[in-house]
Amino acid sequence: MKRALVTGGSGFIGSALTKRLHAEGYRVDIVDNLSSGFVKLVEDLPLEKITYLVPEGEYESFEEVEGLYSGQTPVMQFYKGKPGKVLFMHASFAHEDILIRVRSGMYDVVFHEAAIPRVGYSVENPVETTQANLLDSIKLFKAAADTDTPVVWASSSSVYGGADNLPTREEERGVNLPKSPYAMQKYHLEDYAELFGQLYGLRSVGLRYFNVFGPREKHKGRPASMIYHLRKQMLNNQNPRLFRSGEQKRDHIYVKDCVIANLKALDAPSGVYNVGTGIATSFNELVRILNQVLKTNLEIEPLT
Repeated sequence: MKRALVTGGSGFIGSALTKRLHAEGYRVDIVDNLSSGFVKLVEDLPLEKITYLVPEGEYESFEEVEGLYSGQTPVMQFYKGKPGKVLFMHASFAHEDILIRVRSGMYDVVFHEAAIPRVGYSVENPVETTQANLLDSIKLFKAAADTDTPVVWASSSSVYGGADNLPTREEERGVNLPKSPYAMQKYHLEDYAELFGQLYGLRSVGLRYFNVFGPREKHKGRPASMIYHLRKQMLNNQNPRLFRSGEQKRDHIYVKDCVIANLKALDAPSGVYNVGTGIATSFNELVRILNQVLKTNLEIEPLT
């Protein structure tokens, strides 16, 4: 039985991936400090929970998970968990014990979904987010390279910056630099993944997610997808509110398609790949589709 580590495994995309891997017969370990994730998203799996002692500052609201654990379990660097269980390790993915587990070679693959994904927060806290999104990820990459463990990891379409041409060709990456610390962190992590492949033989596939949406979408302190917001407004019988006449267009990708991309990445050559539909859909069109699906007839309320 193959064993996978999913960092950020109780986040929106990470939880969907974890469930698919479990269904496919993988032995899955989750590591998540719950700064962005929710235990509730994976509680329908047979979890075995371990609380690691990590700095208090890594949590946004630790009280949200109080009572979920029967008691603290001692740190176990090589503990493999109970048969049939998904091992949930409440910790930073850069905790030294997690890195030791990766260096031990116990995992057949690492799926790296963990990040502080809030653009606005990264603007306000560039040092903290650079540590978490770039430097800690570099630690994980090096640990994986040490035992030739492949890594499939989440990049972002934001690495393209304010691209002049849509769709954007790969050779235009870097013509316009990313517009936020978060985007810049993912941009440089792509470079480090390539460099580590050359220096240390790291096998890695980066997936540039576009605008991901789907069931059980849940976020902490950051904007969710436009589809999520529009649906929420319309379910509350509120007219959907849109700026600039609603003709802004985005490439929206269903979360289960992102999961499929992660699985297909296992057989892909090292590199970075875009994960989107290649189809730009306007916000006005989203409202039309949601009206049809929700059986409503709500009109757009323009914002200026």
